[in-house]
Amino acid sequence: MNYEELKEYCLKKIKKFPNLKQRLGQELYRAKIAYENGIDLVEDLIYNKDKIKNGVIPFLLGLIKSVDLSIPIELKQARAGGAGGIDVDIDYTNAGKPLIKEYLENRYGKECVISVGTYSEIGLLSGLKDILRKEKIDFQKSNEFCKCFDDTISWEQNIEKLKDNKSMYNLYLEHKDSIDMCPKIIKKFRQVGVHAGG
Repeated sequence: MNYEELKEYCLKKIKKFPNLKQRLGQELYRAKIAYENGIDLVEDLIYNKDKIKNGVIPFLLGLIKSVDLSIPIELKQARAGGAGGIDVDIDYTNAGKPLIKEYLENRYGKECVISVGTYSEIGLLSGLKDILRKEKIDFQKSNEFCKCFDDTISWEQNIEKLKDNKSMYNLYLEHKDSIDMCPKIIKKFRQVGVHAGG
C-alpha cells in the first residue's frame, strides 16, 4: 500500500471517528515522510504489529483496538543506517529540494554537491500486499493473510504453515499462480527517493 492509498483508506475510515481526525492529519504527515524515506509504513506496522501500542493509523488498519490521544505519536520515519545507526535527516517537499541544492551549490560550489538517490526494495509483506491488491482482495482480508507470513523462514515453510489456517490457505489456492510470484519479486527495487543534496 503506497502513501496515497493509505491516505485514501484512512480518510474513508475516519468518518466513523471524527474525534480522531486531527490526530490522523498529524500521523499522515509523518507517514508521508516515512514513505519518502523508503519505508512502506503499512508493511512496517504489520511486521511490528505485536509492538504497536497506539496510533490512529494502526487503529484504522485494524492492528490495535483503541487510541489514546494523550500518548505522543510514534511512527518510524527513518530506517537504520548502513553502519547500524539511525539514518536521521531533514525532509523537504519535492518543491523545496531544488532550492536546498541551489543553496548548497552557492555555498560550497557545484563541484562539491550532488543529489543523493535512495532505493527501497520489495519485502515479503509489501510484495504480498501488491499482489493481493492486483487480485482485488479486500484490504482487511489481505491484512489477515499477510499476518500468516514470517519473513524469517522460507517461502515453502510459510506455505506449509499456512495450511493450518484453512480459510487463508483456500485464499492462497484460489490465487496461487499470482501469489507464488512473490518470491520472484522480493529484493527487487520498489521505489527511488532523492535527497536534496549531499
